[in-house]
Amino acid sequence: MTRLRPFAWWLVLVLGFGGPLLVGSLKIRSAPAFPQRAPRTQEEVLAAIPTQPGVLINIHRGIFPATGAITLLGQRATLALRRGLLGNTSAAIRWRSAQVLTQLRDSSALPELHQALKDWNPSVRHQVLLALAYLGNAHSVPLILQRLGDPQESETNRRAAIFALGKIGHPMAASAIEAQYLKATERPDIRLAAVTAFWDLRQRVPASRLRKLLHRALADDSSRVVRRAAIGCGILKDRTALPALERLLGGRVKMLRNVAAYVIGQIGDSRGIGILVRALPRVRSGRLLNNISFALQRLRSPSLWKHLKGLLTHRQAFVRLNGAFTVGEMQLSQARPVLERLLRDPNRSVRTQAIVALAKLGDKGAIPALEGMTRGANVAYRRLALRALLYISGAKRHRDMFFKLATKGAMARDAALALAARQDRRAAPMLFSIIRRRADALAWRAARSLPSALLGPLVSARLRQCMASNDLRLIPEMIEYLGARRLRRVERQLLGLLFRNWSRLKTRRVRHRQVMLAIMGALGKMGDPRLRTWLSYFARHRDYRVRMGALLALARLGDRGSLGVLVGALQQAADNRRPYLARLLGSLPAKTLRPALAPLLRRKDPYLALAVGAALHYGGEARNRQLLQGLRSNQAKVRQRARFYLSQGLDRPRLRQLVAMRRVERDPVAKAELDRVIRSHAPRMGVFQDFSPREVVLY
Repeated sequence: MTRLRPFAWWLVLVLGFGGPLLVGSLKIRSAPAFPQRAPRTQEEVLAAIPTQPGVLINIHRGIFPATGAITLLGQRATLALRRGLLGNTSAAIRWRSAQVLTQLRDSSALPELHQALKDWNPSVRHQVLLALAYLGNAHSVPLILQRLGDPQESETNRRAAIFALGKIGHPMAASAIEAQYLKATERPDIRLAAVTAFWDLRQRVPASRLRKLLHRALADDSSRVVRRAAIGCGILKDRTALPALERLLGGRVKMLRNVAAYVIGQIGDSRGIGILVRALPRVRSGRLLNNISFALQRLRSPSLWKHLKGLLTHRQAFVRLNGAFTVGEMQLSQARPVLERLLRDPNRSVRTQAIVALAKLGDKGAIPALEGMTRGANVAYRRLALRALLYISGAKRHRDMFFKLATKGAMARDAALALAARQDRRAAPMLFSIIRRRADALAWRAARSLPSALLGPLVSARLRQCMASNDLRLIPEMIEYLGARRLRRVERQLLGLLFRNWSRLKTRRVRHRQVMLAIMGALGKMGDPRLRTWLSYFARHRDYRVRMGALLALARLGDRGSLGVLVGALQQAADNRRPYLARLLGSLPAKTLRPALAPLLRRKDPYLALAVGAALHYGGEARNRQLLQGLRSNQAKVRQRARFYLSQGLDRPRLRQLVAMRRVERDPVAKAELDRVIRSHAPRMGVFQDFSPREVVLY
């Protein structure tokens, strides 16, 4: 036997005793890391969602974050929500995940949403169907049809499936929707959902097929179904629906009588004149009387004035009141002599309505009669008559009469607003006495429109006084009134006010956030590059709106990085947050926005394209291609979203743009959508708002 050398013995001993320890240490190092501690609060779950996709799989309902908090994360939360939708055993968590995905409108979640259509819980399936309706992907249609054909599916989910098929807008669904209407003889909610969905498909089905279903629905037992069908016939201008509408006009349901009168006028067929005239003796409702009158005006009835004169001279005061309202809205100048006689009517309400109607006519021949009302003892009539006179003429003698009555209380405010609307500088002292203490929106708007050499310096002095005493109540109104040019003199004071009150970045809910945003907005408009360092401090604030306001101010100061962050936020945001971001970006000029937003237009997300188009539209782009394409879309939800963007902050310049777009538009559905937006415009007339004629629109 060979004897081992001393070194060999030492090696055997080391390997014998140290080997297991060495191997054990290697095993310990190669073992998987110990899992992180499971989140225990809503805040911990919210913080983990962007970085831990599986965080929603093993949580309970009590620590699921608020929906609004998750949507602030935007599409960074999509992956965690997708896994929570399929992986959590709690139906409440799966439902909440589907709810947030509905607001995100992120198409990457489609595979999980399709799988969740087979969820055992009906509430989860219902929310998933709503999410698919918003996403509008044609691949969802066969799976939704399977839900619709399942005999064990709940009625609520059947309605949601029909709703989704209509909003997606694929012609494959037309036969199934039509079949659902025919089968649901005892379920009016299903029939209503089917008629609404079929209407949403009007671009993808033949017009004859659509009219056939609408005519069938006009004879439905449910008044809601009939109303939906009648409005559709009016938009299509379907003359063959007149017999059915005549039956509705003489029916028992009050709502349907009004709808029928409106739709007959909307169709525009002269045969409707006889239908409406024959219905007049049976009318016992002021609203129906007005609807019939408006319809006769649309149809250019030769007997319209004879009918209206009968209303104005009727023995019952209620009928005279409605007649005065109707001729005022129609602005019929031949009604002036009769309305002047109504100024002496024994009924107070009739006299008041006659004053308002004369103002709406805008006929200067009514001035002597209205001047007679200003000499009466009743103060309310005097105020209303003076406002009507200023609305019609604005003559100096009428302004002098109002100025003499401006002593105190409501009369002083009325006088200040009315005189300012006519650019009378005597309104400045009265306005300042209001705006120095109150956030009166009409008074501040009047002050901004009134040329005055002293009002600006007085507001500047008041702003300095408020900043010195840290009185924050009227800071936003004063900043908006003065503008960036005047505010340059108090730049340091505004910056000091900002840091004195809101220097803590960890505060989620900021007190007087509106004041803070107004100050940052003003600093951003000043164009001083030295302010970037100071405003970038607030770009790290915990509050979402404060961060966005600071980034916007930096972008106005030429910081391209901040503009890029805002553009990225628009891309990643949940769709319910995008209108706010689109308005922020839209406050920048379109020539600055177009290069920054161009990469987003290459993405195939229709809702993102609409948000980008809205920002460019708000920035001054007259004819935006993205919004026009949205109005022409086959998907009803996309059309609705485009209409929503166009209706936000609709002022006169944008209204003129929409009218020009409507003039050259060829797509009939896009024309109808533009008409709805244009009719929704309500001009801001301040004290003269009562005298603004309004078209009756019924949807």
